[in-house]
Amino acid sequence: MLGNQRVKPETRHTHSSEVFDASGPGCTYPFEPVGNGNCYFFSDEERNFQGAEIACQSLTQGHEYQAYLAVLGLDRLEDEALLNTVVSKGDTFWVGGQKDDSNIWYWSDDRAIDMEAHYWFYYEPNEDTNECAITNITISTNYNRGHIYDSDCSTSRKFICQTGCPFNFRRIGKFCYLISSELGLSAIHWQDARDYCQALAVPAGHHADLAVLGMPEQDDYHLLNTLLSSYDSNTWIGGFAETDCNYVWVDGREIPSSSLYWDSNGSEPACSTEKFTYLTHVTALNRTYLRDATDGSRPFICQMFATTQRT
Repeated sequence: MLGNQRVKPETRHTHSSEVFDASGPGCTYPFEPVGNGNCYFFSDEERNFQGAEIACQSLTQGHEYQAYLAVLGLDRLEDEALLNTVVSKGDTFWVGGQKDDSNIWYWSDDRAIDMEAHYWFYYEPNEDTNECAITNITISTNYNRGHIYDSDCSTSRKFICQTGCPFNFRRIGKFCYLISSELGLSAIHWQDARDYCQALAVPAGHHADLAVLGMPEQDDYHLLNTLLSSYDSNTWIGGFAETDCNYVWVDGREIPSSSLYWDSNGSEPACSTEKFTYLTHVTALNRTYLRDATDGSRPFICQMFATTQRT
């Protein structure tokens, strides 16, 4: 075992795939639980889209987590619960969808919006000049249902805020990550990177560590390709060798030498003096792979996890 590079088993954090609830058990006022417990704020006042974004951000000042205009597309049941709540409130609200200068729609958490997703109303979005998204109620003979429509960003409407990742983290899929390259942090050694991640302030019931792959409900494809191709191509993550060729993630799960995460050139893992894992993006193949290295200074990725204790 590599000294203090792995927490002792009797006190080791194990990582839960629980979806992040920023306020811990229940929701902190003025947020209310919807669906599986995610926390939302439904405003009574009306603002334009930009004003609604600012109002959401102001709700969590002084807290360890952020708030932003609500998003959809992470979980279908959660989407349905939110849209049903909109129906019960009988009003129209801004949500965090917006079209960029390239006519691509994005959510507040930087995910591209699926233009064929179930939450759009038929033929929406349908106006080239409308660049922001609202929830509205579709009234039918047999039912009332919530859908997403496009709208003029300058219109004043009520809005829905959602609690999100801690400050300096960003959501990718259902997890929150801190990307050192985005923050301009210096490249550091693997153990220093892990110490930095573990010292980060995150909400109660959670902890941070170097990022891992292969957890249930984790969006590995997005992390490996969309993110790493946009930032530094050699980045520490949370895998290391307990023995010469026995690689594990920081949560104790094995990384088999046959794993598809490893570079397909046939030389990884090296199983010699290399002890720590990093991600590298191969531009020619447009693929991101896992490799091992002796050490050295590199950027790094931290990830936030729901905490359970192994006794």
